Amino acid sequence: MRTRCTIMVADSCPAIRTVMTEFLADQGYLAHCFPADHRTIDSIRRTQPDLVILEMHPITPHRTLLLLDRLRRHEATRAIPVLVSSTDERLLDDLAMPLDHLNCITLSKPFDLDQLLICVTEALHRSHLSNGCF
Repeated sequence: MRTRCTIMVADSCPAIRTVMTEFLADQGYLAHCFPADHRTIDSIRRTQPDLVILEMHPITPHRTLLLLDRLRRHEATRAIPVLVSSTDERLLDDLAMPLDHLNCITLSKPFDLDQLLICVTEALHRSHLSNGCF
């Protein structure tokens, strides 16, 4: 039986969170948004989404890398696919190897909604064959 995929969007910009969650909901996903802050890891563990879209802020990329490392070390969250977005394309290029090692897909901002949908679909397909949520 197919279920709807749950996607959690963590971004510091309320407008981007809203655009992403509304668009993804229009595409049939159960999309939830929350600010990217110290509560992110707990929200992910509690919700167990099928995908997390996580902002990597150019000034504090280490926070995102630490969060990703914590996600991958915890048994309940290690298999959750992550789509990392950032306004700093060079930062994403520089961190391509560590992000790939952490099984993340990247998306540069600004992006168009078609790009977002392609990345979401790719991330979900990469994960445990999407748990039938397509």
